[in-house]
Parts: sequence; C-alpha cells; structure tokens
Amino acid sequence: MPIIFLFLLSLSLQAELSPIDNYFGLIGEQLEQKILNDEHLLRMIAAAEQGKIINPITEQEAAINLQRAVAKQVLDQIIEDCSEHTRIIPWATERLSEQAREDKEKKQKQEETKKPWKVQKNQKLSLGQYYTCAITAEGIAKCWGFDYRAQTIVPADLGIVQSISSGAQHNCAITTQHEVKCWGDNIAEQTNIPSDLGFVQSISAGLDHTCVITTEGAAKCWGTIMYGITKIPLDLGIVQSISTGGYYTCALTVEGTVRCWGDKEMDQSKVPEDLGTAQSIATASNHACVLTVAGRIKCWGDNRYGQTDVPADLETVQSIALGWGHTCAVKNDGTVKCWGDNSDGQTHVPPNLGIVQSIAAGADHTCAITADSTLRCWGNNEVGQLNVPEGLRVAVD
Repeated sequence: MPIIFLFLLSLSLQAELSPIDNYFGLIGEQLEQKILNDEHLLRMIAAAEQGKIINPITEQEAAINLQRAVAKQVLDQIIEDCSEHTRIIPWATERLSEQAREDKEKKQKQEETKKPWKVQKNQKLSLGQYYTCAITAEGIAKCWGFDYRAQTIVPADLGIVQSISSGAQHNCAITTQHEVKCWGDNIAEQTNIPSDLGFVQSISAGLDHTCVITTEGAAKCWGTIMYGITKIPLDLGIVQSISTGGYYTCALTVEGTVRCWGDKEMDQSKVPEDLGTAQSIATASNHACVLTVAGRIKCWGDNRYGQTDVPADLETVQSIALGWGHTCAVKNDGTVKCWGDNSDGQTHVPPNLGIVQSIAAGADHTCAITADSTLRCWGNNEVGQLNVPEGLRVAVD
C-alpha cells in the first residue's frame, strides 16, 4: 500500500510542488520521474487492487493515464489503510477531484467544437434592395420586384430549398442537401461559390459579398475584398450566426460574443464594449443590432434616421430585422414595432397586421409572415416589391 500511496501523491506533483514534499522528504519532480521510469513499480501499482499483471509500459502518456485510472479505483482503500496520514489525504483527494473536473471540462469543450451548432433559424423570407423573396410551403423559392441584375429570376434547377438570403441585388439559397446556390449581380463575384465550400447550415448575402456558416461551425466569405470584409479573423472560432452588411460583416460566436470587421466610417463595425451576451445579430447597410439573451435590443452605427435609437418603451422581443434606414422587431406577444426612416411608410405597421411569425426589412419596405403563414408587406412599392403573389403561403420551421 505505501507504493500506491506514493503513486497518488505523484498526481498532485505533476502540476506543482506542495508541503507534502517536505513531509516525506522527497522532491515532487523526482518522485514523478521515478514512477514514470520504473516499469516494475508501474506494474505493481496496476496489480495492487485486483492482483492483475500487465505488460511493461514504456510510453509516458500510457503511464499517466494508468496512474489516473488506478487512483480512482483505489482511493477509498488508500483512505482507509492510510488513516494515519489524515493531514495529507484531504489535500490529495481534493487535487484528484480537481484533475477529474478539468479533464471532464476539456472533453466537453472538444466535443462541443464538433457539433453543428444551433444557428439562426432558416430564413423563409428575405428582402433585397427593392425586391422580395420567400420560400413557399412547398419549399420553392419565389422572388418579385426590381429585376435589374436578374436577382428575381430564380434558377430553374434550384429545386427545394430550406433557406434564402437577399443582398442588394443578389440572392443565395441553401438546398435540402445543405449546398449553396446563388444568382443575380456578380460584379464582385459574390455569386461565385467557392469550389471547396462544402456543406453549410446558414447563409447571409450582403451588398457585394456573401458569407456562410459551414456544418462544422466555421465562417467563410467571398465577393468583394474592400475593407477586408471577406477575410475571416483567425481567432474567430466557432460561430452560430453571421450577418453581412454594406461593407462590413458581423458574427456571433458560440459564447454569445459579437465580432465585426470591415468599414468603420459610421462605426458600424465597432461593437459596443457594454454589449453583453447576444443571442442573434442583424446588419443593414451601415447599422447593426443584436438581440441580447435578456430579450433586449442594442444597436450601433449609422443613426441619421434614428434607426439605432431603440424605443424606451419597447418590451422584450423575439426577433429583429434591419432595413437601410429603419429597424423592426417582433415583440414577445407577436406584434411588430418599427422605427427609423419612414419616408416611404416602411415603419408604419398596418394596424390590422395581427400576430406574426417573423419579419424582414429591405431598403425601404418591410414584410412579415403572419400567424396563418400569409405574407403582408408595406412601404415603397415603386417596382412591385410589395405585390405578393396571389395565394402564396410561406414555409415555416
């Protein structure tokens, strides 16, 4: 049993020396090295509890794993047989528990990085500069309104899709196979999907660039390189949400931290220090907003129309949407509130709108999916962006 007791003490000495060293007249590093290098001693340790004989161990890593395994098995017996060392055992027991906890946390973190993290809900409704797109209940993408760059002409071979995102004049959709297809304006190669992209779970189309979250939780972007908006920060890590603005990009990490990069002319990529933990993020041309875990909205960036001035009487909300100069939110009771630029009536919520499931905002128009999955739009209609196809029913998650 003294051999096993020395073995337990060696665990605590792996990290740092302690009063135990003087108590036994041994130096921690010497004791640790002795156990690791003494094959005979390792075999005796392994056989101490059940009388098993093991093959000689020569690898240091195997020895450390063996030490930890045996310690857990014989801890109760050590405490019983070495009761005379009452001053030492509580300290050693505490160190062993701490090590086990650290190992568990490390393993959990490793497993979490392998998960397809929960990301923003699949977008069934998305508004571009002067046009509208939606996914029908059958999974078919439909677009209408301004068609200057063929952005409303859905590819015939697109097939069934689960999510869609509209930029200024281009669209991208995620198929049921988690593949990406884009169409419309390609002046900055924002619709040229990288050949090594792989499978994705979330997508966001901006002014002249596109970003996705892969099924591994990694962010990838392509399109214009202005202001470095498509260059992902090396330390970004795993993300759960990404949103593309005018010439900047923002991402929400799995820890709830917001990171933005790109153009800072209007402070749109300068994340407030007091932001706290966020659960979702949205961007527009030059302003951004987050929904915190407490259900509150915080905005920053361009405020020429008061779009970042969150109403003081706004209750907790469940989702947000940003247009070029206005902001909208779906409150917890399912009703909608908008503020900011109202030059085309885009913040004037129809009084009979009722409860909605989700909301989206374009340059100067706004649309919402109602409780019965119909689509209601308001604001500028100069190019037919409010003209919802008759009988359209939008898909729901």
